[in-house]
Amino acid sequence: MVKVSDFIGLEVLTVENGQELGRVHQVVLDYEKAQLCGFILSEATLFTFARGILFEDIANFGLDAITVSTSCEVKDFSQLLEAPGIFLLESFKNKELFSACGQYLGIITDLLCNLSNGSITYLELSDGLIYDFVYGRKTLPLPAFTAIHEDRLIVPEGS
Repeated sequence: MVKVSDFIGLEVLTVENGQELGRVHQVVLDYEKAQLCGFILSEATLFTFARGILFEDIANFGLDAITVSTSCEVKDFSQLLEAPGIFLLESFKNKELFSACGQYLGIITDLLCNLSNGSITYLELSDGLIYDFVYGRKTLPLPAFTAIHEDRLIVPEGS
């Protein structure tokens, strides 16, 4: 499992000629399918904010860069971002998580994914700096959210 936020800032390079297409600026997620959709790039040319690469176009993930084939095109993501169920990573990070019965579960610090197929499997939760230091952070299998608010998320009871 890999933390989704670890992708932010990575260079995206073509395998054949080493050309840099840009750096990962934001991660695009399809929450309904629990999948990574792609990455919005901050391109060297800065044409527009909503341009990126799709997950299926990626050849490999490395510690320092993501590689794609030369035939991979940077695509316009503006329509994708308007589709239902599509969110940016920042829509989830640093939000409080509550159960439907009102129990505080923690603050979402990251999402964990499987690189082989792009599936998002877990939420990483924090209970505060001291708790995290002593016990570590908790993980919660990715639940279906009953409500998504700008400050908090609500999950079904028993999550």
